[in-house]
Amino acid sequence: MTISIVKSEVMVFNCRAPEQLANVSVQGQQLPVSRVFKYLGVWFHFQKGAVHNVHKAAARGKFAIACMHRKLSDLDVGNNVNLALKLYNALVMPAMLYGCEVWGTSMLRCRAPANSTALPEKVHRTFIRFTLKMRSRTNAWVAFREAGMYPLQYTCLHRMLAFLEAVLDLDDGEYAKVAMLDCIADARIAGVDNWFSKLSSLLAHVNGGVVPAEAMHPDGAVNVDDCLALWRRYHHGTVWGNLAGDPRTAPSKGVALVTYHTWFSGSCCNAHGEGGPVEHLGDAHWRPAPCITADNIPYSHLVSLIKLRTNSHGLNIEMLRHARPRVPRASRTCPWCHTPGALHDELHCVLECPHISQARRRYPILFGPGVAARDMRTLFTDETLVAPLASFVHNLLDTSVDEFHGIAST
Repeated sequence: MTISIVKSEVMVFNCRAPEQLANVSVQGQQLPVSRVFKYLGVWFHFQKGAVHNVHKAAARGKFAIACMHRKLSDLDVGNNVNLALKLYNALVMPAMLYGCEVWGTSMLRCRAPANSTALPEKVHRTFIRFTLKMRSRTNAWVAFREAGMYPLQYTCLHRMLAFLEAVLDLDDGEYAKVAMLDCIADARIAGVDNWFSKLSSLLAHVNGGVVPAEAMHPDGAVNVDDCLALWRRYHHGTVWGNLAGDPRTAPSKGVALVTYHTWFSGSCCNAHGEGGPVEHLGDAHWRPAPCITADNIPYSHLVSLIKLRTNSHGLNIEMLRHARPRVPRASRTCPWCHTPGALHDELHCVLECPHISQARRRYPILFGPGVAARDMRTLFTDETLVAPLASFVHNLLDTSVDEFHGIAST
């Protein structure tokens, strides 16, 4: 076997001074000792192992996003939100997560992935919030659900499980399969922390502390779809299950989730929270909000609608929550109608405020006399109402009340 000396280096893992332990020569030439080495596009560090790729992945993601935005701008489609999200999934995600089958274990450690401090997760969240024009403080789970996406941990888990399945499907005696079976055997020894143990640890976490036997068999055989369904079911239930039923009386902690889940994405409750606690979503896949996939909606209208849906608007219910000193919820009243006790929130502005009743008549398809009484859930989940609703919300948020009356009267 011919060895290319110029391409060969020595790496000693888990050692404070690897240079002192390596003395390897080929054809009379001593090979250099490296602390960092790139192999097939994946970086290895003598102490951090493949975890060294996390920073590299974030950098690749930022670069790919910048290239994508530049191309969209050149093609004059930079305001097409749905296209940007699709291209992100098709182009940016594969670039950012290249080799995550090896280094993705570092992405599996966090048990609350939506708030993970891992740099790729931050890049992922920032892209979604920027593309949908949300505030940086917008709840991460609300942002993910609006975009029909998940934290990067889900994609890493998917790719690692598929990799495991592919390796175990190899013929007996294949070196990759032998190595994987050794890894699985070592992981079953108490205290051994390796690739397989990190993978099975996350699956145990989302399955009540026990590795799911029906999805992960003792020999390592894996049912990828069942494992992913466990992850979705756990986080859907943890985040969206057992929420309060009424956003107006819900505890301050988590009220953004209650508002979004009850009024804008559907639940078992009506607009007034009747019917008991909000149900969670099971293990169904998320889809982007109807307004994102709808056609022929002006960009400014779409942005306004997304802002209202995701608590990124300027209504008192949101703005005075972050005032200093903080204003109690009961005091965030409507500045338009001055109705005693009327909160300046999404429900009041869209359906209740008498001061803009004339403006509502401008949209008979939404509020006309021949239309059955609407509730927030019906309005914001009916795909046929997206365009007029986006126009109404845009005028509601981006104009003053007097201007809104002028628009309505004309």
